[in-house]
This record gives sequence, C-alpha cells and structure tokens, in this order.
Amino acid sequence: MKVLAQAYPAAATGATLYTAGAGVSTVVSTLAVCNTTSGQLTFRVAVIPNGGSLSSSRYIAYESKVASNDTNFITVGITLESGASIYVYNGTVGIAYSLFGTELV
Repeated sequence: MKVLAQAYPAAATGATLYTAGAGVSTVVSTLAVCNTTSGQLTFRVAVIPNGGSLSSSRYIAYESKVASNDTNFITVGITLESGASIYVYNGTVGIAYSLFGTELV
C-alpha cells in the first residue's frame, strides 16, 4: 500500500484527488479527511467511473462532518478501473485529504 494522492483544496472548490492511470487498476483502501481548523467542517467524496461525470449518484459521502482538529478515516475498499477517479469537495478551506491504496498493472 502507498500514498496515492494528497490535496488541500481551496474553499468551495471541488477537485479530482486521484485518477487511475492508463492500463492500471487501483485498489483504494483508505481516505483520510483531516480538519486542520478549530471549527467543524463538511466535505464530499465521489467515485467517478472512466468516462463518467459528477452526478448525485456518484457520491459516497455528502456534506459529511469532520470535527475540529480531527481526522475521519473512510475505509473505501473498492477497485478503480483505468480512468476512474476520486473527487473531493470542501465548502471551507481547512481540509487535507490523503488517499491510500495499491496500483495494479
């Protein structure tokens, strides 16, 4: 297992955290969502298949809360096909995302 991606998005910004490369399947094991502020924050996480787009049906977490100065660990346990991605969004700056897993060639 390794660090697949890390990000600290700006406020009210969505971002593709990770996309499985060409010819690669990725086993995503854990997503750490770390609140670096002194107030409770919310976040969203979506899994988007290759060729797909963001829609309500893609979310695995929506407006989920993370307490001040705390970290939520989400056990994902999915395999992304080549081109599939993990998308994250936070309404306020202050969330650091770390994604862990294994890339299979």
